[in-house]
Amino acid sequence: MKPETFSLPWPNSDNNHHIPVAVRSKRFNGHVGKIVLSKDAASYRALVKMLLGIRSDKRRWSCPLDISIDLFPPRRGCDTTNYWKSLCDALTHAGVWDDDVLVVEARARRHDPVGKKKSSVTVLIEEHKGEQDGTGT
Repeated sequence: MKPETFSLPWPNSDNNHHIPVAVRSKRFNGHVGKIVLSKDAASYRALVKMLLGIRSDKRRWSCPLDISIDLFPPRRGCDTTNYWKSLCDALTHAGVWDDDVLVVEARARRHDPVGKKKSSVTVLIEEHKGEQDGTGT
């Protein structure tokens, strides 16, 4: 398949992707903890699904993949690694690929801050050319 590129809004930080909540439980005599998707993460997923739902080529990747992202952060000090999970989960939810387990090689490049209104992520997905273990041999 041909490589696919698209721009998306700035994702949520993985630090706020899931939140703990207390749930009543008769079985455990009181409350137990449960981890759920945060409202912000759910909103981002829905937005990405809506934006990518209008792609002209609605193919679904199902082979080993390489993904490259260019991060255009809203401010200085954005930790590049804090945005992978939200972004990959949103792409899975939008049906871009079968599952993010298909990603063999991942690259990220952070650019200079562009301000809150212009912050975004550019994603390039392409078929992995090397062996499935990611060594390229």
